[in-house]
Amino acid sequence: MRVILDGQELAQAGSTLESALRAAIEGAGERLVIEATADGASVPMEHLENPPSDDPYAEKLEFVTADPVALLQVTMGEASDHLVTIREHQDAAADAIITGEVNEALPAIRDALEGWTSIRAAIELVINALAGSGVLDSQELLESSLAGLAQELAALRDALASQEWSSVADSLEGELAEQAEQWGEWFRAQRECLNG
Repeated sequence: MRVILDGQELAQAGSTLESALRAAIEGAGERLVIEATADGASVPMEHLENPPSDDPYAEKLEFVTADPVALLQVTMGEASDHLVTIREHQDAAADAIITGEVNEALPAIRDALEGWTSIRAAIELVINALAGSGVLDSQELLESSLAGLAQELAALRDALASQEWSSVADSLEGELAEQAEQWGEWFRAQRECLNG
């Protein structure tokens, strides 16, 4: 099996996914492996988490790496931009509810909630990556802020479930709009710190 890391063939990488992963991680050094393809198709996440014993795993296994700081900067920039889109969905949904067009509001609410799921994942990624670096705010403050976000999202879901449309609109225009603003500022501040 040919094992390629960033366009360079790795010798002695073995012929199982597990041995190739080990070789790729070692070869990557301080860079992060961000993509794995086997014979041109993405390696399933479950295979990366629990490699099968297939020998050989594929004819050609390719890995791509990225600089962790650059990857974090891109993640934070995309998250900040995504929060603007979430805010637009929330505003559109609130406006539709206020004008009595609840059915028109539902797709925008769904998009906003899906967006918040990816934002929470990005927040956790940044926190884990920067833990102990001295860049982050206090861990307690971050945990409190994340708990506040979780409470606001739970309140929105409760209001949706009970069809309390005025509460849904208030949540979208009020607390969740503030959350979008605050987290956008947080991502921008962390990115500036990384840029030095």
